[in-house]
Amino acid sequence: MAMLLNYLNILHGNEYPMLPRLAGYIPVYAAVLGLLMVSPIPYPHMGKWCFSIGRNPKRLVVFLLMLTIIAVFRTRGLFVLVNIYIFSGPVKFIWDALHRKKGAQ
Repeated sequence: MAMLLNYLNILHGNEYPMLPRLAGYIPVYAAVLGLLMVSPIPYPHMGKWCFSIGRNPKRLVVFLLMLTIIAVFRTRGLFVLVNIYIFSGPVKFIWDALHRKKGAQ
């Protein structure tokens, strides 16, 4: 979020009308990130994920798609990808909890 706000400030200066409104979300966003850092929600290790690309063609396609998004959309694309990664952990955690078999612990 802070990265996007800095980008908008550099690009538009103080003329961007939503900048003060977006800045109000930073404390909430920071609090959510802080809670996620101390939560038991697992995240994939990106280093291991990237180094397994050679053995997994699906990951290669996803990796190339991510690079394309960053190349085309630059900062906004990186912002979206980072947030997808951040919120994929809780979404997967909830999905797995809801679809866990009754007998499994």
